[in-house]
Amino acid sequence: DGVYDLRPSVVIRVYLRGWLVCDFSVIALDIAILAFFSASKSRVARLIRLSRILRLIRLRKASLYIKSFTEQIRAPDALLAAKLFELICLILCINHYIAC
Repeated sequence: DGVYDLRPSVVIRVYLRGWLVCDFSVIALDIAILAFFSASKSRVARLIRLSRILRLIRLRKASLYIKSFTEQIRAPDALLAAKLFELICLILCINHYIAC
């Protein structure tokens, strides 16, 4: 429909169906890494890599949402601003990924 429903009950329901599993898995992996830090270094390294892959999957999902949002913009100036914002977000995400 192209209409965004911002009612808290709807937003919570959408979050529980989509993002909750990904958010929970990232947090659970971080906790598992801390819990098993005394384990062998190769096991910890694999868990860290898996955690990063899950975060990249989440970023991909977020980029799809941003892309669908920018496709609905019709004004050229607003579209340019949205594309610029998208690029800035991408740069910030890449920097965050490298820093972590």
